Amino acid sequence: IINKNNINKKIISLLGNGGVGKSIATINIANLLDENNYKILILDFDILNNSLHTFLGVEKYPEKIKQKIKNNNLINNKINIKELILKINKNIDLISGINLLFDDKYKISSSKIKNILEELIENYDYIIIDTSSECFFDYTKNIIKNSDLNIFLVESNLTEIKKAKKLLEIYNKEWNIEKDKINLLINKYN
Repeated sequence: IINKNNINKKIISLLGNGGVGKSIATINIANLLDENNYKILILDFDILNNSLHTFLGVEKYPEKIKQKIKNNNLINNKINIKELILKINKNIDLISGINLLFDDKYKISSSKIKNILEELIENYDYIIIDTSSECFFDYTKNIIKNSDLNIFLVESNLTEIKKAKKLLEIYNKEWNIEKDKINLLINKYN
């Protein structure tokens, strides 16, 4: 992940079934990059189970967004993705609650993922994306296609390997994502 001689802007996504440790791996990678003084943005794209804000000890929404929600003013006063940024420390920022941007009332297209990532990467050395384990979200496909590094976490037991195989087949056969675009990482080895 870290190559100080070749510091290109990098987008890293963590993939896999639920409960394999994507969120913890996301935080660990961010901390490793933070130790090397890189500027990092963590995107919690797990719309169904976003929990990185809890792990990192911050509120899910900044105060400005809480006011928009409280005043039921999300439609008239659209949320800009940069408004969701939460400061974790000097080098690490977090966007959680991205589900607000995918609200049915003013849904953003999953095809705009590339534009969102291009807009955000300008201010960061790395973007680390914690994705959803659901394979029915088109935005996950677009995240994989637009990431420089995709890390698929799998637990080392037969049930989890079978689940991972099914998910990887969807990525490859239905989403046309080349196998070499995804790196496999065995997590929770015992």
